[in-house]
Amino acid sequence: GDLAAARRYFEASVATRRALEDTPGLALSLAKLGEVVAAQGDPAAAQRILAESVVLQRDLGDRYGLAFVLERLAMVAAWHGLPDRALRLAGAGSALHQLTGMPLSSTARSSLDARLAPAWRAQPAEAAALAWQQGRAMSVERAISLALDPVRPLPPEADQASPDNPAIAHLTPRER
Repeated sequence: GDLAAARRYFEASVATRRALEDTPGLALSLAKLGEVVAAQGDPAAAQRILAESVVLQRDLGDRYGLAFVLERLAMVAAWHGLPDRALRLAGAGSALHQLTGMPLSSTARSSLDARLAPAWRAQPAEAAALAWQQGRAMSVERAISLALDPVRPLPPEADQASPDNPAIAHLTPRER
């Protein structure tokens, strides 16, 4: 519950992991730091921190780690009044969890659901469900693009899968 102490801890962790060149650990520490910074009310700084984590997860090919960061970005969007973005990111994270075969624990699911509740309530139920489904159907590349672009609204057709841009939920094990 002490956000200032948590921030200091994760900033130290980020510095240590950079010094050790521990890229997987750095990606995780950045994700947790971004979550804390967002909770402190600085969505722009949180977005920058989480974007670095997204790039590291992408470069590592860590789909589970990417799902984790997408969920952190979804929380940031929900906390700061961007419900459509929050639900798209969360839907993409959910699809990646399914793809990896490593779903969230019930405790983690409950926590995420609680943090996304404002996003679900901020829109009509149909619009919220559509945003979630669009997130689940987007390609990994599109999910990363959304995660890295907090400003520009996304046209719905950009989320459609194609033969060259498969939906996350439909990737074969070879494509994981």
